[in-house]
Amino acid sequence: MLESRSTRVLARALFVLASALCGASAAPAQTHRSAAPLALRNVRLAAGSAPVTLVLRDGRIQAVLAPEAAVPIDAHSIDGAGLLALVPFVDAYTTTGCPLRTPEPNRDLPTDVGANVDIDMREANRKGVQPAYRAASAAALTSEQRLAWRKSGFGHALVAPHGQIVCGTSALLSLREAATRDAVVAPSVFQQASFAATGPGYPSTAMGYVAQLRQLYLDARRHAELGQRYASGRPGARPAWDEDLDAFQPVLAGAQRIAARADRANEIDRWLDLSEELGFQLVIVGGREAFRHAGRLSARGVPVVLTLDWGEEVEAPKASESGGERPRYDEPLELRQEKRAKWEELRGGALVLQRAGVKLAFGSADAAPGELLARVRKLVELGLPIEVARGALGPDAASLLGAERRVGALDVGKDAGIALWTADPLDPSSKGARLRWLVLDGWSEEFPLSDGLEGPPAPGVDLSGKWTLELAAEASGPKLGEAELEMELDGGLKGTLLLRERADATAKGGEVKGKVGGKQARITGRLGAAPTDPEWTMTLRLKEGGWSGDFEVKLESGPYKATVKFAKVPEHDEELYR
Repeated sequence: MLESRSTRVLARALFVLASALCGASAAPAQTHRSAAPLALRNVRLAAGSAPVTLVLRDGRIQAVLAPEAAVPIDAHSIDGAGLLALVPFVDAYTTTGCPLRTPEPNRDLPTDVGANVDIDMREANRKGVQPAYRAASAAALTSEQRLAWRKSGFGHALVAPHGQIVCGTSALLSLREAATRDAVVAPSVFQQASFAATGPGYPSTAMGYVAQLRQLYLDARRHAELGQRYASGRPGARPAWDEDLDAFQPVLAGAQRIAARADRANEIDRWLDLSEELGFQLVIVGGREAFRHAGRLSARGVPVVLTLDWGEEVEAPKASESGGERPRYDEPLELRQEKRAKWEELRGGALVLQRAGVKLAFGSADAAPGELLARVRKLVELGLPIEVARGALGPDAASLLGAERRVGALDVGKDAGIALWTADPLDPSSKGARLRWLVLDGWSEEFPLSDGLEGPPAPGVDLSGKWTLELAAEASGPKLGEAELEMELDGGLKGTLLLRERADATAKGGEVKGKVGGKQARITGRLGAAPTDPEWTMTLRLKEGGWSGDFEVKLESGPYKATVKFAKVPEHDEELYR
């Protein structure tokens, strides 16, 4: 029986419709999910300024509207309620999330020793040399690491290879929760370098590192010339396939800077000499003693990414107490004063560089992001202009990293990166500044206010050291204890704490952890070393120079609550509690 023409047309239409439906059902798995339109209402772009509304769409800032203007009907609205809108901070150097890779040093055949004399030069000794290594491909930031940055107001980080003479290229990443491929803002920023190399053999000294870098320059230039001759059909050998020499060509052409990790003054001096000799553009990273070359850095226009690693703080010397104390050895007062002065000189290096006109940015290296923010805030307290500090954590850093077209300003067309704060986090008068919202690439994240422990410790507040403590409860006699605590710059606490029913009783306790924020602290621990032992909590407040507060633990017999007082153990008596 023959099919009619209408039947064939209907069958074909049904087939096309079925194919479309099947394709549509599979399409969502391939669709790139984008952030929904967002309107941030009643936010301030500067302290004391009139409120505005920021409209975000497709991961960019679409408009800045007056507060009474209507927002797009499809935009999700967040009431900023007078919050301060700032550019998310930029961490201009971190090694977190980028694995240390050791390059294969032997890329050539062994030299001829047939005459019992090794007279030939190695053609491809690549110890410490790996320009082709890319952080954009190797970076693996965990969710916890990204969150630590975001909690401190950071939106972008330059993830950098490390540990070699030529380490590889760094990449600028957005710190929102996303796959690395979606987080990369700039895949190839700097060619990272240092005076270091892993593995045995040559080179292993500063002189060898310099010679290896010079050799790389000669090899890369020859490689480029051979490639040009071969491509044009001129006589000559076919150039070797060498991805490291290919990856180094942007440095030779002046299109990519070398970011050299250097802290000591003599290392910085060597890098400046090499940049003049070989003709590359230089960025100094680390820069602990960069202030000693402030004039030369300024004259050459060399930026410095400071990691603010001042070393362990040297306490200001105090006059020796007299009368009644047992004999002990003290360093001479002059020596302690000199050590403190040198430490303060290192801490103030950023101010020297700023006054000399050196362009600055800040990086956390392998430290916690909160510590970096706390140190920048300390520099502002010491006299670094707040505009300079804000620029070094924002627009100036973005410009140095070549991302100023996307990052570093709250302008229409820029990437939608916005941090909403209760006050300016870098202003010394705003000790209680808290981050409330962070928007990255159009995606928003809320940080609810809690008990005030999220911020850093107030100036001069430190729970580090050895302490005695006394617990007092209505239903029982006083209990005694001792603690040895260590406080990080961001207020993190760790250490040990032991409790006793009485002075001659067995101590119970062990390791503790906690947080100091402002003039408050919380410490948690257990009454024993076993994970099943009861967990207790101390909530402390600093009043009139002393720490006191509440202690609570849940026992099988019911909750036990007490007041607690801390007393600092004098330095010359600390060994009694060891």
